[in-house]
Amino acid sequence: MSALLTGDVNALLCAPHERAAVIRSLLRHAAADVTQRCDPADLAAAHDACTLHLQNERTLPEYPDVFVSGSITLGLSTEDREAVRQLLARRRAQGIDDTVEVQRARHLRHILSDPSIAVPWWLDPQRKALNVTPSPDQLKTVLASLAEATSTIRSLTPLTDVPVEDQLLELLRSFVSSFPHEHQKRMLMTLMALGFEKAGRPNMAASVEQLMENQYPARASTASSSSTSSHDDNELERDNERNSQSNGRL
Repeated sequence: MSALLTGDVNALLCAPHERAAVIRSLLRHAAADVTQRCDPADLAAAHDACTLHLQNERTLPEYPDVFVSGSITLGLSTEDREAVRQLLARRRAQGIDDTVEVQRARHLRHILSDPSIAVPWWLDPQRKALNVTPSPDQLKTVLASLAEATSTIRSLTPLTDVPVEDQLLELLRSFVSSFPHEHQKRMLMTLMALGFEKAGRPNMAASVEQLMENQYPARASTASSSSTSSHDDNELERDNERNSQSNGRL
């Protein structure tokens, strides 16, 4: 620690050693006000904070015309350096553990929020542990429990913590599921294929069309249309007969 006196220095009447003791006491108290709020693990930041604080001029007690400012160099004892080293090591280890735990929790939440992932996730360790495949009744019980758990987890999952792609997929899944009939789903898939074509993704459009034909073959739609057409023709013939009979009576 060093000090600089300014002002009416000749006004100091005390002995040099007394003067030095007063100055050291003043600067140490000023430095203590700062260091007690500093992190010992960040010695450089503490040094800068103390230096800025001590650069401000202060008056000496009983000598209002004499000003003192100072500078300081901070250090740690061997024991304190070892304590800081252990503290930093524990902080790093705790930070790694916290990050891993958060990632594990997010991964588990992602698994349990999707039944199609949750079921094989549950079955695999059970099969390995028991070396048997669960019975149909056991599987039904598990599926019911997982369905309830996934529904609860999805309702508790904040949207801001879910990637926007997953949110869009969930919305699309809900939208498509709201149309139960086959011809409705074919219509939606046709619109999706057209959208991919417009967006310059012909391969995706072809994949959608192929999926549509695999899941909902066109012959079913054609047969349905033919049946509807025949039904309409029969209705038309009956209407014509009724009209003819009415005209005959008239």
